[in-house]
Amino acid sequence: MKILKRLFLGLLLASPVLAQEDMSETAYEENHEVVFSDEMQTQDRDYFYNFGRVRLFREARANFYLRNNGNIPIYINDFDLTGSSDFSFRDNCPQLLFRGQQCRIRVFFEPRSFGVHRGDLEIELTPQEDIVLHLRGRGVFP
Repeated sequence: MKILKRLFLGLLLASPVLAQEDMSETAYEENHEVVFSDEMQTQDRDYFYNFGRVRLFREARANFYLRNNGNIPIYINDFDLTGSSDFSFRDNCPQLLFRGQQCRIRVFFEPRSFGVHRGDLEIELTPQEDIVLHLRGRGVFP
């Protein structure tokens, strides 16, 4: 009987354990704010954002909110995205951003090849200096 118990326990411990990977991925978004104010003598014009490791053909995104706390309206001239085509963006910004208003720029990273990807999103403003979002991410194998 002892031999039978040991044999059964040995077979139980030697049997493979099957597990299924959880493929459900929640879209994780980070929020960042860029505030314009009259009181600020120096303001960051360069922002750096790293999406980190993103599986190929999966999408990661980040939100950047522009807020005008100054006394004069800010005119948004244009958005220019340069660098890797794996980055894209959408915005809901009006051409004039009045005091107290904010708008959102949602940046997407969807790598289609392995390795590090870089891009720059330049926001051309008047009368403020332009803002540049320096983007980075790494495409990895699932």
